[in-house]
Amino acid sequence: MLPKTPLQARRQHAAQVGLDLPQPSKTQVAVWGVLSTASMAACAFHGYRRNDSVLWGVGWGALGALFPVITPAIAVAEGFGVRKA
Repeated sequence: MLPKTPLQARRQHAAQVGLDLPQPSKTQVAVWGVLSTASMAACAFHGYRRNDSVLWGVGWGALGALFPVITPAIAVAEGFGVRKA
């Protein structure tokens, strides 16, 4: 049977080579979703406020959703919401 998604393909390959990949629990998925959403909102605010541009806000928001740990850290290092000099 062919896998339907890339994740299924990775799991199928891991099973073939003898690795057992754990499934995340519903709680872990929910926590990651909340973290990602909060990061997206905070980073979108930072991008808009720092550059006074909606496009920058959308870009920072997208990065905040994709990388919810490192992107807010970068925003804080830049001075959260502080305008560019």
